[in-house]
Amino acid sequence: MDKKEKIMELLSQLSEQELKEVLGNAPSKKRRRGKGKRKSRNTKNVNDSTNKFEEIYSSLKFSDSELAELKAAEETDKTSKLNPLRGGRSPVKKVKVRCDKCSNKFKVVPSLVQNAARWTCNDCLTGRR
Repeated sequence: MDKKEKIMELLSQLSEQELKEVLGNAPSKKRRRGKGKRKSRNTKNVNDSTNKFEEIYSSLKFSDSELAELKAAEETDKTSKLNPLRGGRSPVKKVKVRCDKCSNKFKVVPSLVQNAARWTCNDCLTGRR
């Protein structure tokens, strides 16, 4: 008798209930190895999320000095102006350079060029040309 026949003989001696107990510990899903991650089945809708700040804020108890400080902060928020310099950054003007090895012309951000006469493109640097 080989091993498979012995196992089959032993399993035939067990009742259905004992078989379920023995096989109940076995994993029902097959492991997916090396197939990447599956997409999660998250049924939570983005529109269903609610802002719970008001609920939390209303449940907190502040002292008199804290309430006065909050009111003063609200008043200064109403009267304050937005920072005029915020988001006002002008776009960078690119510089024309010529590759030292392949002689192709490129427009590059000036912070990437240290010496325009010795500049080399990425293709020449990585050996693609």
